[in-house]
Amino acid sequence: MQNYKKQIYILLVFILIVVFLFSALSIFSSIQIKTNDGLLKVTTSDKKSTITVAQVKSNAQYIGTGVSNVFLKPGDYFVNAQANGLSVSNKVTINRGQTTVIKLNLKNQTYLPSIFSVNFVNFPSFLLNSGITSTQKNILARDIFYFKPTAKKIVFDTSSVLSLVPVGLNPNFKVNFNIAIDDTSYKAVASYTSLNKINLNLYSNKGALVLSDY
Repeated sequence: MQNYKKQIYILLVFILIVVFLFSALSIFSSIQIKTNDGLLKVTTSDKKSTITVAQVKSNAQYIGTGVSNVFLKPGDYFVNAQANGLSVSNKVTINRGQTTVIKLNLKNQTYLPSIFSVNFVNFPSFLLNSGITSTQKNILARDIFYFKPTAKKIVFDTSSVLSLVPVGLNPNFKVNFNIAIDDTSYKAVASYTSLNKINLNLYSNKGALVLSDY
């Protein structure tokens, strides 16, 4: 009888140890995941406002009402709050292991960035000179807008357009051109292998890569 009780006791101790180790592993994994992400803390001027967050080229996700704390992967995000027909948004950068705090004041109402509010200058002429399709033109306009959503004016330098035909086994068509986004000039390279796709790289005047769509 005593041996039986001893075996039961040992079994219970073993089960408790297994449960403890499993819980510790779960907690450690959770901490490690959160460490790889960054914490975004959002407060708004209206406790009933709906808060959403969206990364570039992705759909907005609901994260709370009035106040929100959420872990996000490193990168750039748009944070938006809406209430009573008012809307305010801001762009934030999330860094690994760091906390980003933002307060959205709905009294400072702003219009959400829209590609339709951007003045694209010389775009039709650029389209004609470069040989790209209307579908590719829309993709380029979208990518440039995502690069700087607050841009008011984008000027294409049609005299700088240089189309490069692929050679040998290289399937990439390339179009080199200069572009000015508001008051900043860039050198651009658009590359494509089909008429429905196009990739854009932007370089500063010093040659630094500032946008890569590959």
